[in-house]
Amino acid sequence: MTHWVIGDVQGCAAALNDLIEALDLKPADKLWFVGDLVNRGEDSLGALRTVKALCERGIAQTVLGNHDFHLLGVYAGLRRIKGKDTIEPILQAQDVDELIDWLRAQPLMIENDSAIIVHAGLHPDWSIAEARQKAALLHTRLADDDWREHLHNWFANPASSESQDLSVFTRMRFFNQDGSLNWDSSDEPENRPDLVPWYAMPTQRPRPKIIFGHWSALGYRNMPNAVSTDTGAVWGRELTAVNLHTPEHIVQVHRAL
Repeated sequence: MTHWVIGDVQGCAAALNDLIEALDLKPADKLWFVGDLVNRGEDSLGALRTVKALCERGIAQTVLGNHDFHLLGVYAGLRRIKGKDTIEPILQAQDVDELIDWLRAQPLMIENDSAIIVHAGLHPDWSIAEARQKAALLHTRLADDDWREHLHNWFANPASSESQDLSVFTRMRFFNQDGSLNWDSSDEPENRPDLVPWYAMPTQRPRPKIIFGHWSALGYRNMPNAVSTDTGAVWGRELTAVNLHTPEHIVQVHRAL
């Protein structure tokens, strides 16, 4: 059995299909997606349908990313479509309600025997038990019948504890030197010596390796405590699958713009 973690798809459905073909999956193999299934790529609807089908067949699992939450916000009437968004075909699809209900039922964090999979990262001050509790609460809120109200509260009150937790799971990259979160920069760490990547922050919390996406400027990096998987397919680079148990083993397909 091989477990593959796939970086940010962001609507690049053709590249996703090419990558799945290149993996030559065996019946027992599994796929894990780090979120940002949709937006900016050429076929967000196709990508979302593909991942949903894989998950429903028991082949795959996914966490949610910030672009997935943007789609939920637009569907709920809480956000507007932006200039580079490619989510409108989803909103116009006959199965949009089914797709949205499935998407909002997905978790913020997945644990297995060797790693934790999240979209952006885990706060260095959180224990695994705390992260599990926070992720479960957000997941429960989003799967609730009143999910639109919860989503509105998160968007409208960014300083609230739940909104901050959501941002850590889906948007975090850097800390400032004073230990506060920096939400502005998405640059390469080498270009920002004034900031500290979240995975380089000191922590006394024992935790397994964290596999994440969200940060295309990092590309693929296999670090002692974390693996970054977003290799910028949406920007005309590669879509990457990382072997969960031997993360030095990767498979990539190039997406031409």
